[in-house]
Amino acid sequence: MPSVLLVFGEGAARAALGNDLIQVRLFQPAGPVNVTVYYESLCPDSIKFYINQLYPTMEITNLSTKVSLELIPYGKSQYTRADDGSLTFTCHHGERECYGNKVHACALNILTSKRERLSYLNCLLGSMLKDRQAVFPADKCAEDVGIGAQLPQIIECANKTQGNELLAEMGNKTQLLQPKLTSVPTVVFNNKYDQNDFKDSQTNFKGVLCKYISPKPAECAGLNGSTTLAASVLLLLSSTALFVFQ
Repeated sequence: MPSVLLVFGEGAARAALGNDLIQVRLFQPAGPVNVTVYYESLCPDSIKFYINQLYPTMEITNLSTKVSLELIPYGKSQYTRADDGSLTFTCHHGERECYGNKVHACALNILTSKRERLSYLNCLLGSMLKDRQAVFPADKCAEDVGIGAQLPQIIECANKTQGNELLAEMGNKTQLLQPKLTSVPTVVFNNKYDQNDFKDSQTNFKGVLCKYISPKPAECAGLNGSTTLAASVLLLLSSTALFVFQ
């Protein structure tokens, strides 16, 4: 059996197998993947993406811990500010969506637990998928998710100036997107819009996310390719170790 020599130093690693020498870049663990989702609270496509793609993926601990997620409930809404500072919103799916967007914005601002935020929005969106004309389920979802103590604060926020200001802030963030938002939901990875990633993420969010995660956890195996054997070995070993196998 030929010997295998792995030598690790700064910047690169060399793998020698018999007479063949392969130089492989030494990968350092990357930081969290920034994922930004621009969506609307009553948009059917937004709802389907969240409950079928985003939420199930974020329920996987080994993936969610590698994601810095920003949710922006605004989409194609518009707002104007009067001379007295008051805000008026026009939303893609009507006034009920303006209210829903405010509830989402307030919940994202008030709830401190990532899991509670995701679960609460999943309940809200799932309920709207069944019947967009139903009573907005802020109360029921708070009870189901176990955030009843925070519900009064969320509702007060959505019905008062704070909710308006938070939604306007979401609008300002949406306006900064380049290229300009034309489709809802829009998904951006690592602060750079990519048309192919956006399209693929609508039906395979987990797969697109895994492209950006390094090193890749087992949950990414077989999704958009996998690491080579040599790269996998390199990821597991210390950058200063010397291993000789006879």
